[in-house]
Amino acid sequence: MPIFIGGPGSTTMKLSRYTIFVPHYPASGEYLAFNTLTGSMAVVNRKLKDAIKRLDSGEQVPEAHEYLCTLEELGILVADNTDEDLLIRHRFDELIFDRSSLDVMVLTTYACNFACIYCVEEGVKGDIRMDCATCESVVEWVARRLQGQNPQILRVSFYGGEPLMNIPAIELINEGLYEVANRAGIIYQSDIVTNGSLLTVDLVDRLSKYGLKGVKVTLDGDRAAHNRKRPFKDGRGSFDRIMGNIMGVAGRVGVMIGGNFDRENLEALPRLLDHLEDRGLKEKIAAIEFKPIIATVRSSPVRDGGCTSLSDAGLPEQIVALKKEVLKRGFKATTGLGVNLCGMMQQDSSFIIDPTGKIYKCPALVGHEDFVIGDIHQGHFEPNPIEPLLTEVWEQCIDCTYLPLCGGGCRYIAYLKYGDLNHVDCEREYFERTTHELLKIEYELSISRRQDTTRSLS
Repeated sequence: MPIFIGGPGSTTMKLSRYTIFVPHYPASGEYLAFNTLTGSMAVVNRKLKDAIKRLDSGEQVPEAHEYLCTLEELGILVADNTDEDLLIRHRFDELIFDRSSLDVMVLTTYACNFACIYCVEEGVKGDIRMDCATCESVVEWVARRLQGQNPQILRVSFYGGEPLMNIPAIELINEGLYEVANRAGIIYQSDIVTNGSLLTVDLVDRLSKYGLKGVKVTLDGDRAAHNRKRPFKDGRGSFDRIMGNIMGVAGRVGVMIGGNFDRENLEALPRLLDHLEDRGLKEKIAAIEFKPIIATVRSSPVRDGGCTSLSDAGLPEQIVALKKEVLKRGFKATTGLGVNLCGMMQQDSSFIIDPTGKIYKCPALVGHEDFVIGDIHQGHFEPNPIEPLLTEVWEQCIDCTYLPLCGGGCRYIAYLKYGDLNHVDCEREYFERTTHELLKIEYELSISRRQDTTRSLS
């Protein structure tokens, strides 16, 4: 929630290296201040902004100590003797070694009934399905992790391939972990990332009894655009089937819509939003998020249209524009500015298990033997190429204002571009081109939430 501050300030502080100002917003003569490390936001007037500039130049500005103390509490200013290197290291230590939650993604199968033209698992997919014995091993392995870690919450995401091509595995694992978590007094939540073609009301109702909280379904535009990108294996379009299934389950479970785009289907995404609105889904969709299609390990970005940087031609502006299209129609959008703070960085609290029981850290790298970090059947982790990630790639970017938002970039994209997971993948240009507009969106959403809260209390 942004704080409004009106006067100038103190003498023993400096501007944090992680603070950004959006000029002349929300009104002329005002500045929206945001600290990428703390996530704090405040609106300051021109007089206070000038005082901050003087303060940062070493001048004494004693006239309104109270105001700048508030900015210091938010992290927008820091004490003169603050070592911000230590602050950012502490932030990443918290992220890397956080044990308050355990996040497990389970691939129930590598099989899929779609022939998506940009599939990240191309060359990996096959009719490999998790059997009952492996399902039981998953439950046992996660139970041991819970016992050793004692997190507050266990989150399980079912993925594929198409996870609903192995529903028995989902039911066995979901029910088993629900019971394990309940016995341990741990909150349990599960979701399914699915193409939506096999989603049914009956399945959602059964799984909801055991902690299913949401499903994420992909739609890559209106009917024509989506069917070009995501047809069934036999070439038939999948859009109508998916829409029918969404209509059935929306309101019974949280439904998130994800969409992938490149130059070919960019203009079809607003038409998708219109279609969802026409079908009466505005209040039933939990959130909508559109992302650029990323190149794959086995593909050429030039050939398949996948990007290897969020700064590729036009992408930053397209990402912002699509988010505005979502909000303009009254749908909910995903919030936050960070793009790469993923499970790859978390040492003990984020894992991916494939249908055979192999363990990975990144869903884009499943099925690639070079990136296996362990096996649930063995009960321990083997020496692996992911381990060097704990040497903190991000330290090379420690002076960058945007470091708290990106963590040195996506490890998968770094591998695609440089053949090295430990190479920095700099997205500074992306942040420079998007942050001001995205902060305006975050500010407006925070004001809207505050108004909703006020109405609910009155």
